[in-house]
Amino acid sequence: MKISYITNARIPTEKANGIQIMENCGAISKISDIEVSLVSAKRSKVNIQNPFEYYNINKTFEFKRIFCLDFLWLPVFKLASFIIQVVSFTISSLIYILVHNHQIDVVYTRDFYVVALASFIKPVFYEVHSLPSKISWMHKMAWKRSKGLIVISQGLLNDLVKFGVDLNKIMIARDGVNVERFDIDLSKSSAREKLNISQEQKVVVYTGHLYEWKGVHTLAQAGLKIPEDIHIYFVGGTIEDVARFREQYKSRNIHMLGHQPQTQIPIWLKAADLLIIPNSAKERISSHYTSPMKLFEYMASSTPIIASSLPSLREVLSDKEAVFFNADDSVDLSEKIEHSMNNINELKESAEIVQEKSKKYNWENRAGSIIKYVRSKI
Repeated sequence: MKISYITNARIPTEKANGIQIMENCGAISKISDIEVSLVSAKRSKVNIQNPFEYYNINKTFEFKRIFCLDFLWLPVFKLASFIIQVVSFTISSLIYILVHNHQIDVVYTRDFYVVALASFIKPVFYEVHSLPSKISWMHKMAWKRSKGLIVISQGLLNDLVKFGVDLNKIMIARDGVNVERFDIDLSKSSAREKLNISQEQKVVVYTGHLYEWKGVHTLAQAGLKIPEDIHIYFVGGTIEDVARFREQYKSRNIHMLGHQPQTQIPIWLKAADLLIIPNSAKERISSHYTSPMKLFEYMASSTPIIASSLPSLREVLSDKEAVFFNADDSVDLSEKIEHSMNNINELKESAEIVQEKSKKYNWENRAGSIIKYVRSKI
């Protein structure tokens, strides 16, 4: 079977979706009798580094970029630029499918507009990561015309069923992790040596972007309330977001590091005493839809986890496997951090159990489930 994964994402990108797409394609391509080609947008003024080198992934599938009109880098006319870029990429996708018709058995995508139109030419499978607050006719067309929907959470499945999608047309495939990449043979002290962090520090780590729905302000506010010997490291974020955070949260125990190479993230997770997932309950993408890759990376690192008490996170972890706090409550989070630091040895056993559990969420298992589902639908 020849699968063409078509995405309007920038590849490579500093965003997590790039990792997810590349890992997904790599895992699917390892399945016997499956050939994968990843087709992304040829964007302007972006990183043109070889994506296989950027993500440290073996080249087991083809990678191509196709034309689009990209003016998103302009400081003005953002909405018009977005519409032009999406429409031009969608048209290029259709042309690509028509030209390479004999080389494509199945189209796989995360872009609903690609589904809505490409499904007139080829069987299309739609991987859904979120739903908008207002459902358009094109969303409904995409759901109807797709051969199957792959969703990353129970919350997405539940809402799609409410919107009239047949339950039998949906499968859940939560995000995954490269276990070997995060379960590295490195002690906490050695990790701290590599990162120039004091061995005496009590270290809390958050990895990822600084988007508001990820609850990072709650974590930063908690950092202002905890004892100063507990240090919080934010590993990730754009230059602009990091600058704003540094201006807003000036404290000796809050460290804003910005974007770091993906190869550094496992070291940061090993250097920490606690890892935090502070997602907000204010947006449905956070409370019900997300399946954070960082969650599975945290699990694989065998470092204790503190997480927001949200349905999206409790789908994966129980009270015996993580410490939960009330979402958007910086006081509760600060208390949970301080209490966990004082009882860190008690949390190590649960962290080891969670590490073992992370193995079932590896990318190969995810890919195998998806391909089994695809075969059943065509």
